Amino acid sequence: QQAALAQQARISAALLPYLGKLQRSSDGTHWELQLAAEARVPLPRAQRIEREINASRQEGDSPLLVVPALQGLPPIPIAPATDDAPGPDPAQQAALEAQAWALQRWRAARVDVVVAGLDDARAEAWERALRGALSAHGVALGTLERRRSEDAGLQLALPAP
Repeated sequence: QQAALAQQARISAALLPYLGKLQRSSDGTHWELQLAAEARVPLPRAQRIEREINASRQEGDSPLLVVPALQGLPPIPIAPATDDAPGPDPAQQAALEAQAWALQRWRAARVDVVVAGLDDARAEAWERALRGALSAHGVALGTLERRRSEDAGLQLALPAP
């Protein structure tokens, strides 16, 4: 039993570099897992790793902060609205939250956004959801551009330096 646990610990330690780099924060308050770009962990999965590990912490354990590899943010398609919900559906809201979370982890001060679509009411509902998600993660909204387009979607991008 003890030999198996020791082997598991060695294997886990050997596998970690393929996923990323685990280190103690400089102030000692938490652990940081910097995900490697080669691991290709999607943002929602990275966010889920952080949530699930922190949810299973034992008393006295330091929290884990997962920092996803820097990557382009995929556009979030804006699906047709329903009469009672012009804004994001739960899956779209989760995608928006994951992107806002990643921006926070990357220490982005602000983000530029393009909202494309044909319906002003939907665009306004999405803007409210966007502002709420960004605010919850301490990211300021930089430029916000609305475009008339049949391909409705939301695109977040780090501002050009």
